[in-house]
Amino acid sequence: MDRIIVLGHSWGTMLGARLVARWPEDYAGYIGMSQQVSTARGVSVTLACLAPLIRAGGRPDHLRWLADATPKGLLEHPAYVEMMQILDAYNAGMNVHVWRLVAMLIRAPEYSLGDLWRWLDGASRGSGPMWPDYRARDLIAEVPMMPVPMLLISGAQDLNTPVELAAEWFAVVEAPYGKQHLGFEASGHAPFLTEPDRFTDTVRGFASSLRSE
Repeated sequence: MDRIIVLGHSWGTMLGARLVARWPEDYAGYIGMSQQVSTARGVSVTLACLAPLIRAGGRPDHLRWLADATPKGLLEHPAYVEMMQILDAYNAGMNVHVWRLVAMLIRAPEYSLGDLWRWLDGASRGSGPMWPDYRARDLIAEVPMMPVPMLLISGAQDLNTPVELAAEWFAVVEAPYGKQHLGFEASGHAPFLTEPDRFTDTVRGFASSLRSE
């Protein structure tokens, strides 16, 4: 049986990294895009980086939000969701407008409008119930070794999954078969949308390097 490359994005990286580390014999490599490391620690980093953007922007509603925001409070699911929405207002989250995502889905032959509805329904039902597990995870503690070749892709403008935490995990994770961490300077949380050509070339190059081994 041919082994596959696991590519996770955002929350999928938390699942994907643990999956590959647990059953490496089934996988040829791991790609973490917008790598999530620790939600509990990430909210502190995100808040510290978002605060000066809000102060510079001066929006009264965001300034009021900032006055009450604390790392502990942001670990409550509704508060976390609100922060993610505010991030997008400063191009520090997805960095891609939601209507562009909808337009791409409509044009894609693989999906339908029904799929969009099912995704939204699943996200709203799954996000809250998964939250206690999601915020408790920490890859630095849980995945100290990646037993397959590993590639991390981070958007430099991404405050959703802070790049500095991905870099911290990358620095300490043992990777006997090699590891890379690439920064996409023009991207936020979705490098595959904002720099698609470079993203495609990067993933193809990683896959080719595995075939040549």
